[in-house]
Amino acid sequence: MKLRSLYSNKPAIFPDIPFTDGLNVVFAKVRDPRADGKHSHNLGKTFLITVIDFCLLAELDRDHAFKVNSPRFDEFVFFLELLNHRGEAVTIRRPVVGRQSIALHFHQRARTDLRHLDLADWSAHSLGIEAAQAKLDSFLSIAHVKPANYRKLLRFFLRRQADYNDPFELSSYAKGKDRDWKPDVANLIGLDGEIIRNKYLAEEHRNSLVKEYQQLEATTGQKGERYDEIKGEIEIREAGLLRGQREINAFSFRAVEEALSDDLVANVETRISDLNQRRYKLDFQIAEVRRSLETKLAFSPEAMEVVFEEAQIHFPESLKKSYQDLAEFNRRLSSGREQRLRGTLE
Repeated sequence: MKLRSLYSNKPAIFPDIPFTDGLNVVFAKVRDPRADGKHSHNLGKTFLITVIDFCLLAELDRDHAFKVNSPRFDEFVFFLELLNHRGEAVTIRRPVVGRQSIALHFHQRARTDLRHLDLADWSAHSLGIEAAQAKLDSFLSIAHVKPANYRKLLRFFLRRQADYNDPFELSSYAKGKDRDWKPDVANLIGLDGEIIRNKYLAEEHRNSLVKEYQQLEATTGQKGERYDEIKGEIEIREAGLLRGQREINAFSFRAVEEALSDDLVANVETRISDLNQRRYKLDFQIAEVRRSLETKLAFSPEAMEVVFEEAQIHFPESLKKSYQDLAEFNRRLSSGREQRLRGTLE
């Protein structure tokens, strides 16, 4: 695809732009000596990309410059002439206003000014965005882009400032998945994008299987490493069931009775031993609790007062009050302690 010319219905405001074969440079320079505060930035160089992208049938969102500044652009009609790889020409006519207003005209001679051509004489007119894209995609027939259409890879060539940080991963891809753009890049540079796409599909399938595997582990409470162990246990039990079935069919219960006898002796002996140990522990704990219940915490403020009198030492009221508080504390402590011990004994 090659750009040939870009023009509008208002050449006095938006002048005609011819594209040459080879390198085209957009150069801006402030020429008005009265514009002291002006510089070569923000003069509309990057905005040219917006206009070209619009003519190449970009979808418009509410933040598009034509929407934000609609009073300034509503009356504009833009024309873009292209050549395909066969040297055939097409001109795209797209007004800023109107949903079913796109027109395409296919012609042989390059650099044809069609701004005054009656709409009825265009090859296709009154097209919506999807229908116009389909016709233009068919005309361009860029094989390396398939199965995507021509718009899929336009962003690699119509780059904004943030798109120069990486040659392949554009800013618009930063929040997406690799599978959404890497296969198309592979096609662009001559590789088989379908292989890349299948690689990502295989990875997603593998990840879904791993997730399902982990969910099964969480549901069963068993790790996958125990698979062989569990499988072996199942086989042993199945073998036992088969033996028992064969003996039942042969009316021979001797092996079953021997197994029951062995199991009864082993289990009963083990149970008796466990119960004896538990009975000993309980008897010992009961004795300890009863011994604790017989131990009383005794403290008498009256006895302390007698001791002070016999020693002929003054027994102040504050000290007497402290001893009374201590006696009350001991009483409450003993009451709670005895209650807990009796609960334990029960």
